[in-house]
Parts: sequence; C-alpha cells; structure tokens
Amino acid sequence: PERTSKMAISSLVCSLVCCIPAITGTLGVLLGIGALIRISSSRGRLSGRGLAIAGIVIGLLVTSAWVGGGVAASKTLNAFVSSGYSVASAAHSGDPALVRAKLSSSTTYTDEQIKAFSVQLNAKLGNLKPQPAGPLKAWDMYSRFFGSLSKGGAAQPAPGRFPGQQLQNEAPLAFDYDNGPALLLLSFDGGARSTATSGAGMFDGMLEDVAVLTIDGTVIRLSD
Repeated sequence: PERTSKMAISSLVCSLVCCIPAITGTLGVLLGIGALIRISSSRGRLSGRGLAIAGIVIGLLVTSAWVGGGVAASKTLNAFVSSGYSVASAAHSGDPALVRAKLSSSTTYTDEQIKAFSVQLNAKLGNLKPQPAGPLKAWDMYSRFFGSLSKGGAAQPAPGRFPGQQLQNEAPLAFDYDNGPALLLLSFDGGARSTATSGAGMFDGMLEDVAVLTIDGTVIRLSD
C-alpha cells in the first residue's frame, strides 16, 4: 500500500523550523531532494511529492533569507516562484492558449473548462496581486496563509481533502489576492519535461492539474 515518505515530512518540518539560521533550511532542502529521488524510484509505494517540494521551496526561502551569500539559492527560488506566478496569471486570465502552455500534452481540458476555472478563481479571490519580491516577501505569503489556518480560517474544510490530501502530491505556492492569500497547488505529470529552457517557464508543459486552496478550505480545481 502507498505510504507517505518520512523523508518528505522531515524536509517540510526542518524547513519550517527556523530557529537555527541556514542549517535547518539547508537540511530541509537536502531531505526534500532525497525524498523526491526515493519517491520517484518507489514505483508508487511512496507518496509525498508535494511535501518534499514544499520542504525544498521553504528551505530555500529560509536559507536565502539568512545567508547573504546564497546567490544561487536566490536565483533558483526566484525562478521557482516566477514560474508558479506565471501559472497563476495564466489561470486568472482565462486564456486557453496561455493555460495549455503550462499543461502536459497528455491533458485534454476544453476551452470551457479553462474559462470556468478562471471565472471561479476571480469570483472567489479577486485579482492576483504582484509577485512577491524577494525571499522575505515570499515567506510572508506562507506565514500569512498558514497563520490564518491556525486561527480557524479553514474551520469547515471539505472532508478528506484538506490539508493532507492537497499537500501529498501537489506543490504549494503561496500568492496574494485581493481577498487574501491562497495556495496555488500544482500537480505534475511525472513523465513530462519542461518545454522552456529557463526563467518563468520552468513549469511549461509539465502540469496535469492546477488548483487553488483558499484560507476557508475551498478548493477550486481545473479538473473539477
């Protein structure tokens, strides 16, 4: 039976524990990378890809915030966040061509599905605010989102869908909207490769589904 990778869980925990500057963040990144390798080679026996990716992202945030010389980490983080923001922007635009550029060639979403997804996002969240500038601002997005949850923001989540399932195999990226922060959840096609070479197109051609999780537990999903 499928079980969640303990290494993926450890990666996220280490990245969230910022009491030891740089060290815990770096450990979170290394554990996350190790977890992704083990999950990929487990032939479906291990899950937790989203947890591992979240551990890597947050670990990079923590490390780059504390280590002034972390130029490479900052560049990787910026490319990751920019790529996620590009997906969020495409989803909000409702333009089928822009959204399909992010999706794996194996997906079969119709124009109507893509436009309906966009309408729901805009109705629930309002406009997408500018991309977080720098690691501290990006970290603030995560802090605000999870801080709202701890105060009861998701008092009535959909049964069985929050928070565990969203973070099992989906990479979460926090962005700000008119109506507050939300998590962009990205599901990757394991067999797809990016159609872009660098920059904000890191996820182009790699996604099999896109969803947004709001602080009240609402999940808006392209595939629904």
